[in-house]
Amino acid sequence: MKFNMLLSFLKDFNIKNNKNKHNEYMGGIIKLCAFLFLIFSQVGFSQSISLQDGFITPAPLGTVENLGQGVASFRIQEMSGTDIAASVFGGQPNVKVVLDLGDYITLNGVIGDITGTSNGVNVVSLFDIEFNTTDNIITFRQKKVIPADFLGEISFPVKVTQNSSRAESLNGFNANISALGTDTHAVGNTSFFTYTSESSLEVIKSVVNVPSEFSVGTVINYEIEVTNSGDEVISNIEITDPGATITSGNPITSLFPGKSSVVSASYTLTQADIDKGSYRNTARAVGDSLGGEDNVMAISDAGTDVNGNEIVDPLNVDGPDSDTDTTNDPTDLDLSKDQNPAMTLIKSITSNGPYTVGSNLTYELVVTNTGMVTLSNIEVTDPGATITSGNPIASLAPGESVVVEASYALSQEDVDKGSYSNSATVTGDSTTGVDDVIVVSDAGTDENGNEIIDPLNVDGPDADNDPTNDATIIDLSSNGGVNDSSMTLIKSVTSVGPYGVGSLIKYELVVTNTGETVLSNIEIEDPGATIISGNPIANLAPGASATVKAQYAVNEINIYNGSYSNSATATGDSPEGIDDVTVVSDAGTDEFGEIIEDPLTEESDINPDGDPTNDVTHLILDSCIKIYNEFSPNGDGVNEYFKIKCIRDYPENTVEIFNRWGNLVFSVEGYNNSTILFAGKSKGRVNVRVDEELPTGTYFYMIDLGNGSDVLKGWLYLNR
Repeated sequence: MKFNMLLSFLKDFNIKNNKNKHNEYMGGIIKLCAFLFLIFSQVGFSQSISLQDGFITPAPLGTVENLGQGVASFRIQEMSGTDIAASVFGGQPNVKVVLDLGDYITLNGVIGDITGTSNGVNVVSLFDIEFNTTDNIITFRQKKVIPADFLGEISFPVKVTQNSSRAESLNGFNANISALGTDTHAVGNTSFFTYTSESSLEVIKSVVNVPSEFSVGTVINYEIEVTNSGDEVISNIEITDPGATITSGNPITSLFPGKSSVVSASYTLTQADIDKGSYRNTARAVGDSLGGEDNVMAISDAGTDVNGNEIVDPLNVDGPDSDTDTTNDPTDLDLSKDQNPAMTLIKSITSNGPYTVGSNLTYELVVTNTGMVTLSNIEVTDPGATITSGNPIASLAPGESVVVEASYALSQEDVDKGSYSNSATVTGDSTTGVDDVIVVSDAGTDENGNEIIDPLNVDGPDADNDPTNDATIIDLSSNGGVNDSSMTLIKSVTSVGPYGVGSLIKYELVVTNTGETVLSNIEIEDPGATIISGNPIANLAPGASATVKAQYAVNEINIYNGSYSNSATATGDSPEGIDDVTVVSDAGTDEFGEIIEDPLTEESDINPDGDPTNDVTHLILDSCIKIYNEFSPNGDGVNEYFKIKCIRDYPENTVEIFNRWGNLVFSVEGYNNSTILFAGKSKGRVNVRVDEELPTGTYFYMIDLGNGSDVLKGWLYLNR
């Protein structure tokens, strides 16, 4: 009725056709305004409709690359308990809802894909729907009565149309609701629905392919799984791991929400790790959000337990670290199962008999760490001997050995008994205890003092059947026997060729007492050489050596034969006799003068008799060097100079020529038969002019090859 009154008033007032004067016009306006104020001050809305709860799922949708798709929804509710008429003012729709989808999402489909129901009412059927693809706007115009207390939800599929630097731009739309009816109140106009994004990473570091055993050098492999646990793309993700080496997968270019990428890393165990009994470390991931750089960071959480077994829900399982945060546990691996602290002690006799009262037995005690961890504070105790060096041992790494020395002075009781036996003990600390590693010595030598090759697997004459704890026994009765005397004689060439007539072959003859008694009055005889020093030898203790020197002048027959061979003999006295120990020399060098590493076991091809200990010392004299000692520098092109064959092979040579009075008439270095040669002209003397032709006659040469060999000497004849 109030609305009809307004229409009547306007008709009577006839604003459009008012022809009165200006003041009358203004007065009419004032009256109109007063009337309108009176009318609308009495108007109250009898209907109310609101726009509620706009949202998109899932949120966020992602990016174009991620094919972001979802469903947008909003709700309409009648608030006043009154039906809302469908149209007003000549059929115009009463309620209108406009959705502005913005720049980053759009309807994923057609209008027919828009749905909604409420208490059996098809919500969509209440509206005419229009989609403006150009402006990306969906308009809902009321075409049916909206029932009282109506609450309906309208949903429609959406998709991402372009990427944005702001995640929320991908996930919102503007909506407003309006009503034309004067008695309909629309609530929620210009509402903006959006989503606030979160950038976060999860990093799970796991041990993969756990080795069956751990030792120094064992490689531990890791998989570091990086997951985008936030709502937006994270890029330029880099993993750092100070406790391992990244081997692949790093950096990660980009990671979409919910996606994961695996980075591989490895670490090589050190002795310090094995000693500690465990290895733990942590990785870190840093990446860029859509709105920043290096602003997304996460510390790794353990994906495997200390035994390398998978943790089912690592982010909710707290590890053995000091905090109570379940998401940042270091990846810890227990190495203790392979620590196995252990060591061996091998005790060997190092002295030689014969033994009498007061003689010292000397021992070598070898302590070896046979476990996997470093041992410390190691001490050897030996009640049957006195430790003389090497004890205690501060620390010993796995596989490492240290020698401790000890000695014992024999008593009359020991000698009367005919043997001496004793054992030692070694004690040390493992990485987890004190004096917790103890072992008794095992014998490294037998009762004759000979080395036992594999002592820990050879059981001695003790009562038990344990081959690792045998006492070290020495038989004193056999070490003073009458026949326990012997020696060797190794004859070696020490000079360097080439050899010519008159060259000296020099020898070194090494006599070694290989028995257990002192030898005396040792004399070397060498029919094929002249002894020049070291002979005779007054006495020689067991194991001791002495050197005798000899030499031989090469003659023309030797040169003709191209080689020279000879042997020597050593004869000495044992404590029980005179000249009762005799040995023939064995070759210490081969036919080229090269040292034979183990002459007593190597049989010579010169006199193969099946005995490798008595080979003659044979030397090949053939040399490329040949001196042509007659020449005639007369210009006929034949024998024009003093020719020395192969002299070019000795570039450090020096050649000197003397006349029969001993005057130096020629001296050069680097003689080469071409640019530097002697053609009968003087060079290098004081009393004859340089390049003066020398007269026919006999001269003498001295040639030093510069290689340490003897100087070659001889005569030459110059004939003009």
